[in-house]
Amino acid sequence: MDYESLGRYTEASERARSLAAQRHNKLVDLSRLVSAVTGHSSTGYVAVAMDCERMRSLLEEAAKLDAEMLEAVAVANAVAASCGKPLLKIWQSSGS
Repeated sequence: MDYESLGRYTEASERARSLAAQRHNKLVDLSRLVSAVTGHSSTGYVAVAMDCERMRSLLEEAAKLDAEMLEAVAVANAVAASCGKPLLKIWQSSGS
């Protein structure tokens, strides 16, 4: 076993999981903001106010975390075979 590769794999794998959790939290926060606008009745009002700056900020933060997570996955997967570890997988959503 290549212990240097194992160390790199472990570090990258843990980083990828941590970044995925952080990204999840940003997207949950974004979802709450969207739900506040779309999920409530605006009876008596023209519309529900949106916090576009906060929504944009959360989306940008989530996108940055996503890119960093994918980089960490690539590092882990590059050394996985040399240390006998499985490839990290990213589930691809259909987007619909």
